[in-house]
Amino acid sequence: AYPGTQFVLYSYEGSTANLPNYSAWSVDWDEYGFVLGALAASASKSGHIAVIGGEPIPSSERTVQFIKKGAAYVNPKVQVDTAYVGSFVDVARAKEIATGVIARGADFVIPSADTADAGIQQAADEEGVLTIGSYADQSKAYPNSVMTSTVMNFNKSYADIGKAYAAGKLGNRIVTENLASSAWTLATPFAHVDPSVEAKVMKVMDDLKTGKIKLGE
Repeated sequence: AYPGTQFVLYSYEGSTANLPNYSAWSVDWDEYGFVLGALAASASKSGHIAVIGGEPIPSSERTVQFIKKGAAYVNPKVQVDTAYVGSFVDVARAKEIATGVIARGADFVIPSADTADAGIQQAADEEGVLTIGSYADQSKAYPNSVMTSTVMNFNKSYADIGKAYAAGKLGNRIVTENLASSAWTLATPFAHVDPSVEAKVMKVMDDLKTGKIKLGE
Protein backbone atom coordinates (compact mmCIF):
# COMPACT_ATOMS: atom_id res chain seq x y z
CA ALA A 1 0.00 0.00 0.00
CA TYR A 2 1.08 3.58 -0.70
CA PRO A 3 4.19 2.68 -2.71
CA GLY A 4 4.85 6.35 -3.41
CA THR A 5 5.06 7.22 0.29
CA GLN A 6 8.15 6.64 2.46
CA PHE A 7 7.43 5.49 6.02
CA VAL A 8 10.04 5.98 8.75
CA LEU A 9 9.88 4.62 12.30
CA TYR A 10 11.86 6.17 15.17
CA SER A 11 12.23 3.73 18.08
CA TYR A 12 13.32 0.17 17.49
CA GLU A 13 13.17 -2.15 14.51
CA GLY A 14 14.81 -5.47 13.75
CA SER A 15 13.75 -5.87 10.12
CA THR A 16 12.25 -3.84 7.26
CA ALA A 17 10.93 -7.03 5.65
CA ASN A 18 12.64 -5.74 2.48
CA LEU A 19 9.95 -3.10 2.03
CA PRO A 20 11.20 -0.47 -0.45
CA ASN A 21 9.28 2.34 1.28
CA TYR A 22 9.98 1.54 4.94
CA SER A 23 12.99 2.64 7.00
CA ALA A 24 13.76 2.81 10.70
CA TRP A 25 15.99 4.94 12.87
CA SER A 26 16.42 2.30 15.55
CA VAL A 27 17.65 3.23 19.02
CA ASP A 28 20.09 0.79 20.62
CA TRP A 29 17.99 0.16 23.73
CA ASP A 30 20.52 -2.44 24.98
CA GLU A 31 23.14 0.29 25.28
CA TYR A 32 20.57 2.70 26.72
CA GLY A 33 19.56 0.20 29.39
CA PHE A 34 23.19 -0.57 30.25
CA VAL A 35 23.85 3.12 30.93
CA LEU A 36 20.71 3.42 33.09
CA GLY A 37 21.85 0.50 35.21
CA ALA A 38 25.39 1.85 35.49
CA LEU A 39 24.26 5.30 36.58
CA ALA A 40 21.79 3.97 39.14
CA ALA A 41 24.34 1.61 40.68
CA SER A 42 26.98 4.35 40.69
CA ALA A 43 24.65 6.73 42.56
CA SER A 44 23.16 4.21 45.00
CA LYS A 45 24.54 4.46 48.53
CA SER A 46 22.78 1.32 49.74
CA GLY A 47 23.71 -0.88 46.78
CA HIS A 48 20.00 -1.53 46.27
CA ILE A 49 18.20 -0.19 43.19
CA ALA A 50 14.96 -0.99 41.40
CA VAL A 51 13.72 -0.90 37.82
CA ILE A 52 10.00 -0.64 37.11
CA GLY A 53 8.81 -1.60 33.64
CA GLY A 54 5.45 -1.25 31.95
CA GLU A 55 4.35 -4.65 30.68
CA PRO A 56 6.54 -7.80 30.73
CA ILE A 57 6.83 -8.01 26.95
CA PRO A 58 10.08 -9.22 25.30
CA SER A 59 11.43 -5.73 24.51
CA SER A 60 10.81 -4.54 28.09
CA GLU A 61 12.36 -7.66 29.56
CA ARG A 62 15.42 -7.24 27.35
CA THR A 63 15.90 -3.64 28.49
CA VAL A 64 15.67 -4.79 32.11
CA GLN A 65 18.29 -7.45 31.37
CA PHE A 66 20.73 -4.80 30.12
CA ILE A 67 19.93 -2.47 33.02
CA LYS A 68 21.01 -5.30 35.33
CA LYS A 69 24.19 -5.82 33.28
CA GLY A 70 25.06 -2.13 33.52
CA ALA A 71 24.43 -2.07 37.25
CA ALA A 72 26.59 -5.15 37.83
CA TYR A 73 29.36 -3.66 35.67
CA VAL A 74 29.93 -0.86 38.20
CA ASN A 75 28.91 -2.81 41.32
CA PRO A 76 28.95 -6.62 41.04
CA LYS A 77 27.19 -6.89 44.42
CA VAL A 78 24.30 -4.55 43.59
CA GLN A 79 20.76 -5.70 44.35
CA VAL A 80 18.34 -4.95 41.51
CA ASP A 81 14.63 -5.32 42.22
CA THR A 82 12.36 -5.66 39.19
CA ALA A 83 8.65 -4.94 38.99
CA TYR A 84 6.11 -4.36 36.23
CA VAL A 85 3.16 -2.01 36.31
CA GLY A 86 1.14 -4.17 33.93
CA SER A 87 0.48 -1.07 31.85
CA PHE A 88 2.43 1.68 30.10
CA VAL A 89 -0.10 4.35 31.09
CA ASP A 90 -1.27 3.61 34.67
CA VAL A 91 0.52 6.38 36.59
CA ALA A 92 -1.25 5.66 39.90
CA ARG A 93 -0.31 1.96 39.87
CA ALA A 94 3.28 2.83 38.93
CA LYS A 95 3.50 5.20 41.89
CA GLU A 96 2.12 2.54 44.23
CA ILE A 97 4.68 -0.01 43.05
CA ALA A 98 7.55 2.48 43.27
CA THR A 99 6.56 3.44 46.80
CA GLY A 100 6.67 -0.25 47.70
CA VAL A 101 10.17 -0.91 46.31
CA ILE A 102 11.43 2.23 48.03
CA ALA A 103 10.00 0.99 51.33
CA ARG A 104 11.92 -2.25 50.81
CA GLY A 105 15.20 -0.35 50.59
CA ALA A 106 15.81 0.77 47.02
CA ASP A 107 17.40 4.23 47.00
CA PHE A 108 17.36 4.66 43.20
CA VAL A 109 14.36 3.78 41.04
CA ILE A 110 14.68 3.50 37.27
CA PRO A 111 11.48 4.26 35.33
CA SER A 112 11.03 2.11 32.24
CA ALA A 113 7.27 2.28 31.78
CA ASP A 114 6.68 4.99 29.17
CA THR A 115 3.81 7.30 30.19
CA ALA A 116 3.56 5.55 33.58
CA ASP A 117 7.10 6.77 34.36
CA ALA A 118 5.50 9.84 35.93
CA GLY A 119 4.19 7.79 38.86
CA ILE A 120 7.63 6.33 39.53
CA GLN A 121 9.25 9.76 39.43
CA GLN A 122 6.54 11.21 41.70
CA ALA A 123 7.17 8.49 44.27
CA ALA A 124 10.92 9.12 44.19
CA ASP A 125 10.40 12.86 44.60
CA GLU A 126 8.12 12.37 47.59
CA GLU A 127 10.07 9.57 49.28
CA GLY A 128 13.52 11.15 49.07
CA VAL A 129 15.27 8.75 46.70
CA LEU A 130 16.86 9.28 43.31
CA THR A 131 15.51 8.65 39.83
CA ILE A 132 16.15 9.68 36.24
CA GLY A 133 14.28 11.77 33.69
CA SER A 134 13.32 10.07 30.45
CA TYR A 135 14.08 11.40 26.93
CA ALA A 136 14.26 15.09 27.94
CA ASP A 137 15.45 17.09 30.96
CA GLN A 138 12.85 16.55 33.70
CA SER A 139 14.79 18.05 36.61
CA LYS A 140 12.31 20.92 37.02
CA ALA A 141 9.34 18.55 37.18
CA TYR A 142 10.95 16.41 39.91
CA PRO A 143 13.57 18.68 41.51
CA ASN A 144 14.14 16.57 44.64
CA SER A 145 14.89 13.31 42.88
CA VAL A 146 16.07 13.59 39.26
CA MET A 147 19.83 13.05 39.23
CA THR A 148 20.04 13.40 35.46
CA SER A 149 17.87 12.81 32.40
CA THR A 150 18.40 10.97 29.18
CA VAL A 151 18.16 13.53 26.38
CA MET A 152 17.37 12.20 22.93
CA ASN A 153 18.88 14.14 20.03
CA PHE A 154 15.65 14.19 18.03
CA ASN A 155 16.74 17.17 15.95
CA LYS A 156 19.75 15.27 14.63
CA SER A 157 17.75 12.14 13.90
CA TYR A 158 14.98 14.00 12.10
CA ALA A 159 17.54 16.03 10.13
CA ASP A 160 19.29 12.80 9.09
CA ILE A 161 15.94 11.34 7.98
CA GLY A 162 15.27 14.48 5.93
CA LYS A 163 18.72 14.34 4.33
CA ALA A 164 18.26 10.66 3.46
CA TYR A 165 14.88 11.43 1.89
CA ALA A 166 16.30 14.30 -0.16
CA ALA A 167 19.14 12.07 -1.37
CA GLY A 168 16.75 9.29 -2.33
CA LYS A 169 18.27 6.95 0.24
CA LEU A 170 15.19 6.00 2.24
CA GLY A 171 13.58 2.58 1.92
CA ASN A 172 14.53 -0.88 3.19
CA ARG A 173 17.02 0.66 5.58
CA ILE A 174 17.74 0.50 9.33
CA VAL A 175 19.97 3.12 10.92
CA THR A 176 21.23 2.35 14.43
CA GLU A 177 20.99 5.29 16.81
CA ASN A 178 23.43 5.06 19.73
CA LEU A 179 26.00 6.98 21.74
CA ALA A 180 28.55 6.75 18.94
CA SER A 181 26.11 8.41 16.52
CA SER A 182 25.35 11.17 19.08
CA ALA A 183 21.74 9.97 19.22
CA TRP A 184 21.38 10.73 22.93
CA THR A 185 23.24 11.87 26.01
CA LEU A 186 22.73 12.61 29.69
CA ALA A 187 21.90 16.03 31.13
CA THR A 188 24.76 17.53 33.13
CA PRO A 189 25.76 18.43 35.74
CA PHE A 190 24.26 15.58 37.77
CA ALA A 191 22.25 16.70 40.81
CA HIS A 192 22.12 15.33 44.37
CA VAL A 193 25.31 13.23 44.02
CA ASP A 194 29.06 13.62 44.33
CA PRO A 195 30.80 14.71 41.10
CA SER A 196 32.66 11.38 41.08
CA VAL A 197 29.37 9.67 40.16
CA GLU A 198 29.05 11.74 37.00
CA ALA A 199 32.70 11.06 36.12
CA LYS A 200 32.20 7.31 36.53
CA VAL A 201 29.07 7.27 34.35
CA MET A 202 30.67 9.39 31.63
CA LYS A 203 33.60 6.96 31.56
CA VAL A 204 31.16 4.07 30.99
CA MET A 205 29.51 6.00 28.16
CA ASP A 206 32.87 6.79 26.57
CA ASP A 207 33.89 3.14 26.79
CA LEU A 208 30.64 2.12 25.10
CA LYS A 209 31.22 4.67 22.32
CA THR A 210 34.72 3.41 21.60
CA GLY A 211 33.83 -0.27 21.87
CA LYS A 212 35.93 -0.87 24.97
CA ILE A 213 32.76 -2.18 26.59
CA LYS A 214 31.12 -4.77 24.36
CA LEU A 215 27.54 -5.64 25.29
CA GLY A 216 26.92 -8.82 23.31
CA GLU A 217 23.72 -10.65 24.13
